[in-house]
Amino acid sequence: MLMANYGITDRLNIMAGLPWIKNSSDSYLKGQQGVQDLSAWLKYRPLALSAGPGEVRGFVTGGISTPVSRYVNDLLPLSIGLRCPTASLRAVFNYTFHFGLYATAQAGHTWRGRTTIDRDSYLYNNQLYYTDEVPVPNVFDASARIGFIRQRFQTEFWIERNACISGDDIRYNDGPFPTNKMEATVAGWFGKVFVTNQWAFHASVSKVLAGRNAGLATTWAAGTTYFFTVGE
Repeated sequence: MLMANYGITDRLNIMAGLPWIKNSSDSYLKGQQGVQDLSAWLKYRPLALSAGPGEVRGFVTGGISTPVSRYVNDLLPLSIGLRCPTASLRAVFNYTFHFGLYATAQAGHTWRGRTTIDRDSYLYNNQLYYTDEVPVPNVFDASARIGFIRQRFQTEFWIERNACISGDDIRYNDGPFPTNKMEATVAGWFGKVFVTNQWAFHASVSKVLAGRNAGLATTWAAGTTYFFTVGE
Protein backbone atom coordinates (compact mmCIF):
# COMPACT_ATOMS: atom_id res chain seq x y z
CA MET A 1 0.00 0.00 0.00
CA LEU A 2 1.35 3.39 -1.01
CA MET A 3 0.40 6.21 1.36
CA ALA A 4 1.13 9.93 1.48
CA ASN A 5 0.40 12.56 4.12
CA TYR A 6 0.82 16.31 3.60
CA GLY A 7 0.51 18.89 6.37
CA ILE A 8 -1.42 21.84 4.95
CA THR A 9 -1.30 23.68 8.28
CA ASP A 10 -0.42 22.75 11.88
CA ARG A 11 -4.04 21.65 12.30
CA LEU A 12 -4.97 20.24 8.90
CA ASN A 13 -3.55 17.26 7.00
CA ILE A 14 -4.50 15.63 3.73
CA MET A 15 -3.81 11.90 3.25
CA ALA A 16 -4.10 9.47 0.35
CA GLY A 17 -3.66 5.71 -0.05
CA LEU A 18 -3.66 3.14 -2.85
CA PRO A 19 -3.33 -0.60 -2.02
CA TRP A 20 -2.30 -3.49 -4.24
CA ILE A 21 -3.62 -6.83 -2.96
CA LYS A 22 -2.87 -10.45 -3.75
CA ASN A 23 -4.36 -13.56 -2.17
CA SER A 24 -4.50 -17.30 -2.78
CA SER A 25 -6.54 -20.36 -1.82
CA ASP A 26 -5.82 -24.02 -1.05
CA SER A 27 -9.04 -24.92 -2.88
CA TYR A 28 -9.75 -25.15 -6.61
CA LEU A 29 -10.60 -21.43 -6.64
CA LYS A 30 -8.04 -19.09 -8.13
CA GLY A 31 -6.68 -16.28 -5.98
CA GLN A 32 -7.19 -12.64 -6.88
CA GLN A 33 -4.76 -9.74 -7.26
CA GLY A 34 -4.76 -6.13 -8.38
CA VAL A 35 -4.96 -2.47 -7.45
CA GLN A 36 -7.97 -1.88 -5.22
CA ASP A 37 -9.48 1.53 -4.22
CA LEU A 38 -7.95 5.01 -4.15
CA SER A 39 -8.70 6.78 -0.86
CA ALA A 40 -8.25 10.37 0.31
CA TRP A 41 -8.90 11.93 3.74
CA LEU A 42 -8.77 15.28 5.48
CA LYS A 43 -7.75 15.28 9.14
CA TYR A 44 -8.43 18.35 11.29
CA ARG A 45 -7.43 18.99 14.90
CA PRO A 46 -9.95 21.37 16.54
CA LEU A 47 -8.80 20.63 20.10
CA ALA A 48 -5.34 20.73 21.72
CA LEU A 49 -4.90 21.85 25.32
CA SER A 50 -3.00 21.01 28.48
CA ALA A 51 -4.93 19.04 31.06
CA GLY A 52 -3.22 17.96 34.28
CA PRO A 53 -0.07 15.89 33.67
CA GLY A 54 -0.62 15.71 29.93
CA GLU A 55 -2.40 17.00 26.85
CA VAL A 56 -5.81 16.23 25.40
CA ARG A 57 -6.36 16.42 21.65
CA GLY A 58 -9.38 15.98 19.44
CA PHE A 59 -9.44 15.18 15.73
CA VAL A 60 -12.05 14.90 13.01
CA THR A 61 -11.38 12.99 9.79
CA GLY A 62 -13.44 12.74 6.65
CA GLY A 63 -12.64 10.79 3.51
CA ILE A 64 -13.79 9.22 0.28
CA SER A 65 -12.69 6.22 -1.78
CA THR A 66 -13.35 4.96 -5.28
CA PRO A 67 -12.35 1.76 -7.14
CA VAL A 68 -9.59 2.23 -9.71
CA SER A 69 -9.74 -1.19 -11.42
CA ARG A 70 -12.37 -3.72 -12.52
CA TYR A 71 -11.45 -6.38 -9.98
CA VAL A 72 -13.91 -9.21 -9.29
CA ASN A 73 -16.14 -8.23 -6.36
CA ASP A 74 -18.49 -11.26 -6.35
CA LEU A 75 -16.02 -13.92 -5.23
CA LEU A 76 -15.83 -13.29 -1.49
CA PRO A 77 -13.78 -14.01 0.53
CA LEU A 78 -11.20 -14.04 -2.28
CA SER A 79 -12.35 -10.72 -3.76
CA ILE A 80 -9.82 -7.98 -2.98
CA GLY A 81 -12.64 -5.50 -2.28
CA LEU A 82 -16.33 -4.68 -2.73
CA ARG A 83 -15.75 -2.24 -5.65
CA CYS A 84 -18.10 0.43 -4.34
CA PRO A 85 -17.58 4.15 -3.59
CA THR A 86 -17.45 5.15 0.08
CA ALA A 87 -17.50 8.24 2.28
CA SER A 88 -16.48 8.25 5.94
CA LEU A 89 -16.54 10.54 8.97
CA ARG A 90 -14.70 9.85 12.22
CA ALA A 91 -14.01 11.50 15.60
CA VAL A 92 -10.81 10.78 17.57
CA PHE A 93 -9.88 11.78 21.14
CA ASN A 94 -6.41 11.29 22.61
CA TYR A 95 -4.83 11.95 26.01
CA THR A 96 -1.04 11.75 26.29
CA PHE A 97 0.90 12.04 29.53
CA HIS A 98 4.10 14.10 29.43
CA PHE A 99 6.21 10.96 29.97
CA GLY A 100 4.71 9.19 26.92
CA LEU A 101 1.80 7.00 28.04
CA TYR A 102 -1.36 7.65 26.01
CA ALA A 103 -4.92 6.48 25.44
CA THR A 104 -7.00 6.99 22.30
CA ALA A 105 -10.70 6.42 21.56
CA GLN A 106 -12.35 6.83 18.20
CA ALA A 107 -15.66 6.15 16.48
CA GLY A 108 -16.78 6.55 12.89
CA HIS A 109 -19.30 5.79 10.20
CA THR A 110 -18.71 4.74 6.60
CA TRP A 111 -21.35 5.20 3.92
CA ARG A 112 -21.13 2.79 0.99
CA GLY A 113 -22.63 3.12 -2.47
CA ARG A 114 -23.82 0.37 -4.77
CA THR A 115 -21.61 -2.15 -6.50
CA THR A 116 -22.15 -3.86 -9.87
CA ILE A 117 -21.81 -7.63 -10.27
CA ASP A 118 -21.42 -9.81 -13.38
CA ARG A 119 -24.93 -11.31 -13.27
CA ASP A 120 -28.44 -9.99 -13.77
CA SER A 121 -30.09 -11.22 -10.56
CA TYR A 122 -29.30 -12.07 -6.92
CA LEU A 123 -30.94 -12.97 -3.61
CA TYR A 124 -31.01 -10.44 -0.76
CA ASN A 125 -32.95 -11.10 2.47
CA ASN A 126 -34.56 -14.10 0.75
CA GLN A 127 -35.93 -11.91 -2.03
CA LEU A 128 -34.90 -12.17 -5.69
CA TYR A 129 -33.78 -8.94 -7.39
CA TYR A 130 -33.49 -8.74 -11.19
CA THR A 131 -30.63 -6.26 -11.44
CA ASP A 132 -26.83 -6.22 -11.44
CA GLU A 133 -26.65 -3.34 -8.91
CA VAL A 134 -26.15 -4.45 -5.31
CA PRO A 135 -26.53 -2.28 -2.15
CA VAL A 136 -23.54 -2.58 0.17
CA PRO A 137 -24.31 -2.04 3.90
CA ASN A 138 -22.93 0.99 5.73
CA VAL A 139 -20.47 0.36 8.57
CA PHE A 140 -20.00 1.69 12.12
CA ASP A 141 -16.61 1.27 13.78
CA ALA A 142 -15.13 2.10 17.16
CA SER A 143 -11.77 1.41 18.79
CA ALA A 144 -9.74 1.95 21.95
CA ARG A 145 -5.94 2.13 22.09
CA ILE A 146 -3.37 2.35 24.86
CA GLY A 147 0.31 2.82 24.18
CA PHE A 148 3.61 4.54 24.88
CA ILE A 149 5.40 6.99 22.59
CA ARG A 150 8.78 8.67 22.69
CA GLN A 151 10.91 10.43 20.10
CA ARG A 152 12.44 7.22 18.73
CA PHE A 153 9.74 4.58 19.20
CA GLN A 154 6.04 3.90 19.69
CA THR A 155 4.14 0.80 20.83
CA GLU A 156 0.43 0.27 21.41
CA PHE A 157 -2.25 -2.36 21.96
CA TRP A 158 -5.75 -1.87 20.56
CA ILE A 159 -9.19 -3.41 20.21
CA GLU A 160 -11.65 -2.52 17.47
CA ARG A 161 -15.26 -3.27 16.61
CA ASN A 162 -16.64 -3.08 13.05
CA ALA A 163 -20.32 -3.72 12.34
CA CYS A 164 -22.52 -3.25 9.31
CA ILE A 165 -25.68 -1.26 10.03
CA SER A 166 -27.84 -3.57 7.87
CA GLY A 167 -27.50 -6.61 5.62
CA ASP A 168 -28.27 -10.32 5.52
CA ASP A 169 -26.42 -13.50 6.52
CA ILE A 170 -24.47 -15.91 4.32
CA ARG A 171 -26.93 -18.49 3.03
CA TYR A 172 -26.35 -22.22 3.47
CA ASN A 173 -24.45 -23.85 0.60
CA ASP A 174 -23.47 -20.43 -0.74
CA GLY A 175 -20.51 -18.06 -0.46
CA PRO A 176 -20.29 -14.61 1.10
CA PHE A 177 -21.97 -11.77 -0.81
CA PRO A 178 -21.55 -7.94 -0.76
CA THR A 179 -24.96 -7.54 0.97
CA ASN A 180 -23.89 -9.58 4.02
CA LYS A 181 -23.99 -8.00 7.48
CA MET A 182 -20.33 -8.39 8.42
CA GLU A 183 -19.24 -7.82 12.03
CA ALA A 184 -15.88 -8.36 13.70
CA THR A 185 -14.11 -7.68 16.98
CA VAL A 186 -10.36 -7.40 16.38
CA ALA A 187 -7.46 -7.00 18.82
CA GLY A 188 -3.89 -6.20 17.88
CA TRP A 189 -0.49 -4.62 18.49
CA PHE A 190 1.37 -1.88 16.61
CA GLY A 191 5.00 -0.76 16.91
CA LYS A 192 7.18 1.88 15.23
CA VAL A 193 10.93 2.53 15.48
CA PHE A 194 12.71 5.59 14.07
CA VAL A 195 16.11 4.78 12.53
CA THR A 196 16.67 8.49 11.93
CA ASN A 197 14.56 11.58 12.63
CA GLN A 198 12.89 11.08 9.23
CA TRP A 199 12.96 7.34 8.52
CA ALA A 200 10.91 4.79 10.48
CA PHE A 201 9.92 1.14 10.32
CA HIS A 202 6.60 -0.13 11.66
CA ALA A 203 4.91 -3.50 12.14
CA SER A 204 1.62 -4.83 13.46
CA VAL A 205 -0.27 -8.02 14.18
CA SER A 206 -4.01 -8.47 14.73
CA LYS A 207 -6.50 -11.27 15.26
CA VAL A 208 -10.25 -11.48 14.77
CA LEU A 209 -11.66 -12.57 18.16
CA ALA A 210 -15.33 -12.89 17.19
CA GLY A 211 -17.56 -11.96 14.32
CA ARG A 212 -20.54 -12.53 12.07
CA ASN A 213 -20.15 -13.38 8.39
CA ALA A 214 -16.42 -12.72 8.87
CA GLY A 215 -13.39 -15.00 8.91
CA LEU A 216 -11.36 -15.67 12.06
CA ALA A 217 -8.17 -14.30 10.49
CA THR A 218 -4.76 -13.36 11.84
CA THR A 219 -3.05 -10.49 10.03
CA TRP A 220 0.63 -9.51 9.99
CA ALA A 221 1.81 -6.24 8.47
CA ALA A 222 5.07 -4.30 8.07
CA GLY A 223 6.09 -1.08 6.38
CA THR A 224 8.36 1.92 6.30
CA THR A 225 7.73 5.67 6.46
CA TYR A 226 9.89 8.61 5.39
CA PHE A 227 9.17 12.18 6.50
CA PHE A 228 10.46 15.11 4.46
CA THR A 229 9.85 18.83 4.13
CA VAL A 230 8.26 20.08 0.91
CA GLY A 231 8.58 23.78 1.71
CA GLU A 232 9.22 26.14 4.56
